[in-house]
Amino acid sequence: MKKPILIFFSILCFVFGEHKPSIHQQQLEYYNIHYTESNEQLKSIPLLPYYRNNNSTPSHEVFGYHPYWMGTAWTNYNFNLISTLAYFGAEVTATGGISDDHGWPTTSLINTAHAAGTDVVLTAILFNSSDIATLLSSSSYRQTLINNLVNSVSSAGADGVNIDFEGMPASQKNNMVQFITDLKNAFETTIPGSQVTLAMPAVDWSNAWDYDALATISDGLFIMGYAYHYSGSSVSGPNSPLSGSGYTITWTVNDYLNKTNNQADKIILGLPYYGFEWPTSSGTAGASTTGTGSAKFYSEMESNALSFGKLWHAQSQTPWYKYQNSGWVQGWYDDSLSLSLKYDFAMNQNLKGVGIWALGYDGSETELWDLLAHKFGATAPPTTPGKLSIRNVGNGDIMIDFNGANTASEFAVLRSYLNYTNVDTIIISNQRPVIIENLNEGETYYFAVVALNDFGASPQTEYLGIVPSSSPVPCLIVNGFDRTSGTTNTHNFIRQHGDAIANSGLAFDSATNEAVIHNEIELNYTFVDWILGEEGTANSTFNYEEQDQVKDYLENGGFLFLSGSEV
Repeated sequence: MKKPILIFFSILCFVFGEHKPSIHQQQLEYYNIHYTESNEQLKSIPLLPYYRNNNSTPSHEVFGYHPYWMGTAWTNYNFNLISTLAYFGAEVTATGGISDDHGWPTTSLINTAHAAGTDVVLTAILFNSSDIATLLSSSSYRQTLINNLVNSVSSAGADGVNIDFEGMPASQKNNMVQFITDLKNAFETTIPGSQVTLAMPAVDWSNAWDYDALATISDGLFIMGYAYHYSGSSVSGPNSPLSGSGYTITWTVNDYLNKTNNQADKIILGLPYYGFEWPTSSGTAGASTTGTGSAKFYSEMESNALSFGKLWHAQSQTPWYKYQNSGWVQGWYDDSLSLSLKYDFAMNQNLKGVGIWALGYDGSETELWDLLAHKFGATAPPTTPGKLSIRNVGNGDIMIDFNGANTASEFAVLRSYLNYTNVDTIIISNQRPVIIENLNEGETYYFAVVALNDFGASPQTEYLGIVPSSSPVPCLIVNGFDRTSGTTNTHNFIRQHGDAIANSGLAFDSATNEAVIHNEIELNYTFVDWILGEEGTANSTFNYEEQDQVKDYLENGGFLFLSGSEV
């Protein structure tokens, strides 16, 4: 078997209205020519029954692509840290056929994955815009493909399908929704509990994708969060910038949250185990390129960075390096630190999880597996509880409710006093929701929650407030100011509003806007105080679903106090 070598010349170009081949397509085309498939796939091994492991390990979705050209590299994967492995893949045709399944099914891989509780799905690949239009515009061709995919997956004893169609024509936006609807129904009927996911662009230049409908119908949208700079870029720069000017991971995730009505639990942030090297005009970050860049595996780029000196680009929060070889060369990629920051970002946004393009690109290095174990494995601390609300239940008793933190064994409730400088632990509970009894009626309290397990503590939630009361509570305070970039968020607006309401002699409950969006608390109060700060529809919240709930509340006679700079 030939050892995979990563050499490509034109990756995803973010040009309005123009589709350029993504790294998925470029690698597929390269290895279709240069990789020789062998009998190492071991198809003849008997398929073992799969008893799905429902334990919460990993704590979030970890969705990794295994390209067929990585051969038996899967024998070195830590399947305990992968929730879904996507076999890449089966090339499909405009008429719904499968032209090349590239060794699917690899029964030994499927058995090994299933033994660890990892789902295995087949990626259906189509990278030609004209072929996509032909396929999706025909109900007959769509059904043919659905039948072929269901048969291919079910006969392999696998667990679902991942759709990777790139170069989507805007004309097929509605047909894609119909295709995924029918595909999901067919898989659920034939393989109950199976999954249907999609590979999705970091930027939808042509408005070809209905993010909201696809998130609702499918089991997950895998954002291809890479190639923000690509091999044909005119300047060097980060492959997957977390932050900075222009398009970034942060911008992309906020775009998806806006357009999916905050369906964070359907969004998978795909991240790269590869990067780019370019010849450049100088050793300065962002220098103009003097030739076409090449994509390289993490294993090679990390070695280069350690040899030439790893540098840190603070604006994008990614590593890079430079060296001279008949002129300057710059390499930009992601390492354990930059990936860690992106994993934290994904968890803080309460996303479904993270993804990897592609498994095996780290070679024999172990640090990226160690990072997954630390963030998502059985030895990881819990994630931050979300969708927080605090409500009166009467007689000085209150209920603190929240979601997430699935690996937690206990929950500590913290009480903050003036300016958050003094904090006490009020209770540690092994139940959710947490009930706190016998508080002083009429006194103002501010609480946050920390999730605990044997391996550590989560970051604490934001603080919310409450005034205990035996009488019906007239007011709900909703904290919808989540934004932290491009603004100053002191996270103390709940105290300013809560103290003002309490000083007026009124009791109140409080909740995050996410709790309201997901119907964890109802707007059945006389008046609602909704804090927006510097949020707006352009930067993630006050989104349309929130606006619809407020509209219904007002039409039913409620009173709203809405504060924010972009109201």
